Amino acid sequence: MYDLAPEAAKPQHPHPPAAAEPAPANPRVRTLSYQTPRKVIPGAAAGPVDTNTLKNQYIPLWLLGGGTAVELIAAFLLHPHDLPMAMMSISVEVIGGTILMLIGVLVAAKIRGIPIGSFWSAVLRLAAISVAPAAVGDLLMPITRIIPFIGVLLQWGVQFVLYFALLGVLFDLDQSDTWYCVIVIFIINLSVYALLVWLAWHH
Repeated sequence: MYDLAPEAAKPQHPHPPAAAEPAPANPRVRTLSYQTPRKVIPGAAAGPVDTNTLKNQYIPLWLLGGGTAVELIAAFLLHPHDLPMAMMSISVEVIGGTILMLIGVLVAAKIRGIPIGSFWSAVLRLAAISVAPAAVGDLLMPITRIIPFIGVLLQWGVQFVLYFALLGVLFDLDQSDTWYCVIVIFIINLSVYALLVWLAWHH
């Protein structure tokens, strides 16, 4: 009954449309790529900030150098005519204090399982902790001498806060581990002092 209409012929393109060719690049125009600006440590070579390097090397070196300079000036003022005595006092404070703190930190790290990094890095940080609070105490001494008793307590308080803070920051310790290290170091220092008193008493 119904006839099917013939299909319409599909239009044929004799030539497919050519793709648009990109415009020739101008050799005089350069494409600039965006780069994130790098953080630079003041006084150091340009480069990204490495937190571990800053904490394990730069900060301890700054503290140790500045603290030693202050301690040398203070020792020369206390012993202006006795240079060997001044140098001996600095050596005892830096070397002796660092050794005692190193023993205390190693004992605390062994008991508590605290990672302290490489040995010589720990020695450098402990030397800075030994010198810096004492240097700040020497800087405060002219002010604290004005107040007879409270001034000395204030000086000790500032030194202890710095000592506690530097020990926690430079070794990544929480408050409980920091207190544990401080107590161990205090016990070792007290034992050494008692031993020295006993030796002096018997000789």
